[in-house]
Amino acid sequence: MVRRWTGGGIVPHGEDLTYSIMIGSNDETFSLPSKIVYQRVHAALGRALREIGIATVLTEMNEPKLSEDCFANPVVSDVIENGKKIAGAAQRKTRSGLLHQGSIQRENLNGKFRSIFGKLLAKRLITNNIEMDILSAAEKLAAAKYATGAWLRRR
Repeated sequence: MVRRWTGGGIVPHGEDLTYSIMIGSNDETFSLPSKIVYQRVHAALGRALREIGIATVLTEMNEPKLSEDCFANPVVSDVIENGKKIAGAAQRKTRSGLLHQGSIQRENLNGKFRSIFGKLLAKRLITNNIEMDILSAAEKLAAAKYATGAWLRRR
């Protein structure tokens, strides 16, 4: 179990594809209401899925909350395939930016999907590798703070 900065319901991970989008406070998108950002991201996600042959629609209204499981509770703009929620997300907005973290509960989403999704979200894509010293620092921070019981149980 992990606790995400963005909160949200319980999300099973394994064969899913997870992603994070960070929008700085200087970006024009930051000034939009979070619900609009959520809808735009999921509209792009749904379109990318349709372009690789997966028929999807966006939820138009909130469903009743059935459990703490994120994928049991579709909300407006979640991505639906064959009546089942396959993509959801949560957001956290601060003065410095917005973090959108999502999960697509679908196997075998290849590089073509990722490329289409990225191009639908951004005017310019920059790919980069994370340097080993940054990964090492992240691992130390994760162990010292984010893997602690106090962090994981905090709400």
